[in-house]
Amino acid sequence: MVQGFLVPVERLNSGTNHGVDGLITKVSLKDRNGQEFRIKFDYVNREPSACVTEEHNKEVERLIQEDKIHFLLGNTHFAFSEAKIANEAKKLTYHCCFETDELFKLDYPYVFGIANLADSETHQALTSMALEDSIAKLFIFYTKDFRYATQACENAVSYASSQLRRMSSKFQVLKQLHYTSANISSNPSFYDSVIVEEALHSGATAVLGCDNTLNGFAIARALGRIKHRLKAIFLTLSPGHPEFAEAVGPEITEHILTSSSWHPKMLGQGDSFFGRPEQYASAYQEATGSLPYFVPALASATVVSLLFAIESAFNDCEFIDPANLDADRLLYDSNAIRCPNSTSMVPGSVLPTTGYDMLLKSLSAQSMSTFLGNVEFNHFRRNIAHDPVVLQVQNGVPEIVLPLEQASQKLIMPIPDPAEKSEIGALEKDTFIVVVVVVIAGTLILLSALLLVFFFRRQHAQTIESLLTIEPEQLQIINLPVQLGTTWESGKARLRNTLVALEPLREIKYTSGEAASPNRSFLTTRQSHLADSKRKRSCGGESEAASSGHLTKPQILDDIDLESLQHEACTQDTCTTSRSVNGESLHGTSVHGGSFSQRRPATSPSMPPIHSVSTQSLSNNLPAMSLPSLAALGAPLVPKRDRPQSNALNQRQVLDLVWRSKNLQHPSVVPVVGVMWSLPGMPANIPVLVTECCELGSLTSVLDNQTMELDFLKQLDITKDLADALAYLHAQDKPYLRPALTSKLAGVQLNKLVRAKLRVPLTAFLSVQGNFDASHRHSGCLR
Repeated sequence: MVQGFLVPVERLNSGTNHGVDGLITKVSLKDRNGQEFRIKFDYVNREPSACVTEEHNKEVERLIQEDKIHFLLGNTHFAFSEAKIANEAKKLTYHCCFETDELFKLDYPYVFGIANLADSETHQALTSMALEDSIAKLFIFYTKDFRYATQACENAVSYASSQLRRMSSKFQVLKQLHYTSANISSNPSFYDSVIVEEALHSGATAVLGCDNTLNGFAIARALGRIKHRLKAIFLTLSPGHPEFAEAVGPEITEHILTSSSWHPKMLGQGDSFFGRPEQYASAYQEATGSLPYFVPALASATVVSLLFAIESAFNDCEFIDPANLDADRLLYDSNAIRCPNSTSMVPGSVLPTTGYDMLLKSLSAQSMSTFLGNVEFNHFRRNIAHDPVVLQVQNGVPEIVLPLEQASQKLIMPIPDPAEKSEIGALEKDTFIVVVVVVIAGTLILLSALLLVFFFRRQHAQTIESLLTIEPEQLQIINLPVQLGTTWESGKARLRNTLVALEPLREIKYTSGEAASPNRSFLTTRQSHLADSKRKRSCGGESEAASSGHLTKPQILDDIDLESLQHEACTQDTCTTSRSVNGESLHGTSVHGGSFSQRRPATSPSMPPIHSVSTQSLSNNLPAMSLPSLAALGAPLVPKRDRPQSNALNQRQVLDLVWRSKNLQHPSVVPVVGVMWSLPGMPANIPVLVTECCELGSLTSVLDNQTMELDFLKQLDITKDLADALAYLHAQDKPYLRPALTSKLAGVQLNKLVRAKLRVPLTAFLSVQGNFDASHRHSGCLR
């Protein structure tokens, strides 16, 4: 305790480490005019010749009368007698350590205490015992010579018998034993023959003992000698001492509990003088060569609290004649200071007030954080802001286990039985546990990684689906799509105050189930169909060229219009065919040369339905492209309308196409907003693509209906827009795109500014998924 007082006094007087880590060790008091005086303490310590009340009281009177001390730092064992003497002499007595509420209920105006209340010292540990099913029977013993210990254990009996019984009906206090120093002196083996024997005979599974630090060491040794293994042991004061485990024995003291006012690992506390708890511990060890525990910490905190009270006491006052001001005049001369609107803290005193009155007022109103914890006094001048922590000896070191927000280690309860078998098979228990933990941890890490991959992939898919899917209730329908024969006219709606177009996805076949295999070779399907065509004659008959063997290889360009390639014109009842016979050239079209010599213009006018057409007229309308020779085409080609539907897509695949289409971002490409899986008034198997609405519609409809005149400048703008769009699409390497611009320019849309935007059909992305044969991927094709 004395060392705890000396460390802050010497630190203050010398100014050691001033400014280090922002700490202030040179403290001054100031008045409102800025007059400043350095604060220093003259510490006086008197030790009585015998540790009895009479001798102690004599030394207290000498300190007051002979040494003319200004303040007393109280001693726990003689608190009542010295507090009475100091209060009568009107000297501030500041108690550092544990004392009962009875002292403060005497309401001495000059007596303060910084230690926490004894009433709650045991509550946290007892609550943990009650929550443990294996701990149901408690034996309590305590001394009657030490008021703090007596109050702590008597309050524990009351708490266990009332509140804890409601928490656990099994938890009960079997017996309580109280004793005095006279009982201990009369029986040298008192702890073994009385306390331990009573605990054994009561059948207790836990014990709680309240005594001073020295007796606690002897009690711990006695409890360590018994064969009966207790589930929990709680002792006041002694287990928090840093030498407890070494002096009593590491095995005996392991897992013993205690309550403490301070620990160097406490969190969230500190002041500008010592800093945080660990900084105080370092400063104390540097000054004394030993580690601090709660007693010196309480003593040092008393000095720090008093120091800050003095510093702030005179901020609103004015020093009169500061040149002749000393400590005695400051504290006792009412003419030395002038403090407006101040009143004396001492009942019955009259104005003017003294510096001592201002100090008592400042200390009473103190509310601050220190390395010990919070300091704030009730009307009895007892610190009520400081809460204790529960310590448990683990590996020979007292560690914080309660409350959880302050814990440095996990509470171990019940106490493990050392007689347990410590080996499992060929491994020691600890080694076995480590192996199991490593294996389980590795497995969990692997599973976690797999789950994370699955989760993120699933989350990505769900994110895309939620981004692309549009529900009907999100739209304000202006007009629905209208079916015109085999085609659909787009509808219009508003989506979040934006005009959008509703385009039925007629270019793909959608199924709600799994799609046909996307990698299925279309060549196999074509060969099967060609085999059937040998047995059936299409459009009225088979050509002689096919029967004579000139067409021997299957067609590999499956999306070319067969009506123009085969030069056929069919009606319901008749079919006129124009082909090469026995290798002869027909109307300037070379068969053996492997290519068509006649080419149609790049843009051909639309033609009325043809019931009968000549070979020459058909050859003049052939597309401008290089094709394989007819001899390489094999058997008769199958019209598109008769081909098997092998490219049906499910919802996931349609979403993929929409996502790829949405990623095309260019001013001359129609932006895709999302897709609707159902729209009232539409067939259930036709999804609806939601795109930006181009107000003037398609270029084809504008030209056909002649709704407006497209002068040369507008035509030039449209041409430039299409060129920009095609250049952008040509630059797309990933994904690889199929042809996107049809000969009829149906996908070209015009906005209200008569600027063209190209609507890229979803079928342009099908080759990326493998739904069409790889032979389409020519480097020279528009993509």
